[in-house]
Amino acid sequence: MALVTVEKKDEPVLVARGLSEEAVKMCKEVGKEKIVIVPFAHLSNKIAGSEKGLNVFKLVEAKLKAKKLAVKRAHFGSNKSLLLDVFGHAGNVRFREF
Repeated sequence: MALVTVEKKDEPVLVARGLSEEAVKMCKEVGKEKIVIVPFAHLSNKIAGSEKGLNVFKLVEAKLKAKKLAVKRAHFGSNKSLLLDVFGHAGNVRFREF
C-alpha cells in the first residue's frame, strides 16, 4: 500500500515518476505484484487541489500497470481512519518525498 499526499508545489509528472519508480522497487524487494495507492491528505497542510491530486494518481497508476503490477486506486474521501498491521521486516514502512 502506498499512502500518497500531493502538495500544491508538486510537479505531477516528476512526482508520478519518482513515486512509481520507488513503488516498483519496493514491490520487487518484498516479492509482491499488487499495490494499492491511497490518497492520504493527513500527511501535509499544503494539500493540492483534487484535480491535481487525481492527475498524479492516474499517472502513477498508468506507470505501475506498464510495469505489470496489479494496481488498485482508492478514491478520494474513501478513508476516514487507517489501521495498519505492520509485519517485522526491513521494507515494511518507508517515507519518501518526491
